[in-house]
Amino acid sequence: MQRFAFPTPVVATLAALTLATSAFGTAPPAPTSGFPAGEHVIFLSSPNMNYLVSDFGWSDSWLTPPQLVYPTSSVDVLTGDDAANIHYTINGQQMPAVGHGWLTHTIDGGTGDPSTNTGSAWTVLTPTPNSANDKSSATSVVTDTNLVVTITTTLTGLTLRQTYHITNNTSNLITNLNLADYLNFHPGGTAKYGNIKDTVQPKNFGVAQVLTAGAGSLYFSLGSPQPSQPDPIPLVADGYMGGDRFPDAWTIGAVSDVLDNVDSQKYNDAYGPTSSTGGDVAGAFDFNLGTLQPGASVDISINKGLGDPPVPEPASLGLLACGALTLLHRKQRIR
Repeated sequence: MQRFAFPTPVVATLAALTLATSAFGTAPPAPTSGFPAGEHVIFLSSPNMNYLVSDFGWSDSWLTPPQLVYPTSSVDVLTGDDAANIHYTINGQQMPAVGHGWLTHTIDGGTGDPSTNTGSAWTVLTPTPNSANDKSSATSVVTDTNLVVTITTTLTGLTLRQTYHITNNTSNLITNLNLADYLNFHPGGTAKYGNIKDTVQPKNFGVAQVLTAGAGSLYFSLGSPQPSQPDPIPLVADGYMGGDRFPDAWTIGAVSDVLDNVDSQKYNDAYGPTSSTGGDVAGAFDFNLGTLQPGASVDISINKGLGDPPVPEPASLGLLACGALTLLHRKQRIR
């Protein structure tokens, strides 16, 4: 497998997060400049958490309760980062030819810093408003000229929801439209700053597994894949990700492998649990959104949360099982 690699590192150092707050649930200030293509980031806040989000829906800071007072690198469960990726075909040509499909221009990629250039072809039409700081939701609009995507991020309790409203901005038929969401969650908090939670082992990342009972939830849990063994380091928060429907493909594993899988659209469909030699694991879900007529739109929502994934009602389990069997049958036919 070809190892994932972005074209070139970002030349300019991105603005550092100078963060200070004394009120629980109040978002710290976030940088609004220093990112390519006019991109900026803001902090959303709720009584239970703070979440950084960029114009492209990207994030690498998710601050958990009960310590929302900086310096709080020990309770940042998303130094790894989260990013959306879109692939599609137009006029028989697979897009994008550049940018690996990533919306965001910068990504951590497992390094702890948004210092790597993805080569993204996407630009900002409507940025997330600066006034959204200390609020629980924000909306931005981005485009690659063929597609226009409205991204809405909303915090509710211990969950956040990102909805991607995708519109065909051309006079041509768009087919094979796929949106993937990559997540590198750190249940033990941030390892980068050498906080006290990193005294037991060098990296504080945990394991990942896919839970079909959670409508295809991608679940990150701190500790050993064997339930009988205790967590090796203190837990900040388990985390999970899932879509409004069962994903069409997914992957879990080491960060570089997952990024490569998303880029190439070749997923391992592994259930796990899994961990990596370096301790840092990631995962991604891919949703096949089908065909878009000129001017038509489609929505897909990604839900992320702290704690265990929600368990569906018994009546829903049958539907989920049918969805999983349908997907398995489809994959077997393709093979």
